[in-house]
Amino acid sequence: MKLFYANDKLLNILSFFIALIPLSLLSGSLIINILTIFISITLIAEILVKKNLKFFHDWSFYLLIFLWISFFVNLIFSQDPSLSISRTVGFARFIFLIQAVRYLFLYKDQSYKNNVLKFWLIIFLFVSLDLLFEYFNGHNILGFESNLKGRLASFLGEELKIGGYYFGFALVALATIFNMIDKNYKV
Repeated sequence: MKLFYANDKLLNILSFFIALIPLSLLSGSLIINILTIFISITLIAEILVKKNLKFFHDWSFYLLIFLWISFFVNLIFSQDPSLSISRTVGFARFIFLIQAVRYLFLYKDQSYKNNVLKFWLIIFLFVSLDLLFEYFNGHNILGFESNLKGRLASFLGEELKIGGYYFGFALVALATIFNMIDKNYKV
């Protein structure tokens, strides 16, 4: 699996950052937010260098911008705007995160998308094995135990939200496996 290609440095960086999304979700909010900002900056740089501003002329981008504007309208009519101004402004990073994943997955060279999906699958399978290990041994591979007996926490330690993470990537993992099998299947 060739992860990086010499001809497109910004796209390599973007695909690397996008590949790290599942790991950042296991590490905590600070890492997630920093990675999201890096992805947003890299996408903007990629779009400006390639002068591909027409990429943003899409219904999904317009819908997200409309949602963001509605947050600002809601902010204007709120009783205390200072409580949510940072969240409203910060929502822009999620717009660019979604567009970055879309940009990479729709890119003409599908090897970037395939490499990211394979990396996500490896992380998902590793978390699955860790969950099985924790289920049978009471602690995960690193020795973390759940605060509540019978609940699995995996790499999240005291935070009991691994189920959301797991089911969020389960469909992506199954689709990746299906595509890998389907490409190798010949009638």
